[in-house]
Amino acid sequence: MKKVFLTIDVNVNDKCFDDLLNFKKVNIIDIVNKEEINQLEKIRGKVIAEKISEIEKDILIGFAVKNKNDLKTVLELSGRDNFFKIYYDDGKRRKEKIEKYKQEYSLHARWLDYSSEFVENSFRSFDEEVKRINIYAAKNKIETIAI
Repeated sequence: MKKVFLTIDVNVNDKCFDDLLNFKKVNIIDIVNKEEINQLEKIRGKVIAEKISEIEKDILIGFAVKNKNDLKTVLELSGRDNFFKIYYDDGKRRKEKIEKYKQEYSLHARWLDYSSEFVENSFRSFDEEVKRINIYAAKNKIETIAI
């Protein structure tokens, strides 16, 4: 049984994945063609499922899931003969991103399109989506792990 590990908004080069030595590690951006980047939100699940099918060994795919439908598509297209886990940010990375954006905003507010409050609200909205993904994963007996 092939192990398929997916991440929600976590890079495969994060140090927490250093112990996955025998895994093929790719981020979604390394998989899609340049022409597909603009359509990524529509085709993400399909692209991930195709990559899972073409790789023979265990695989870790970063930024693989953005919403429940992505996960649903991956499961439908890749079959249930794989062992799935989903990793997501426990909040530590998000806090770092928000703090970094606040610093950038304080220095360059006139050049940035979004206020730091908007960015924080966007992360809160994404947290709600992560909760929906976790619920769907649990219903499908997929382990989710906050890292």
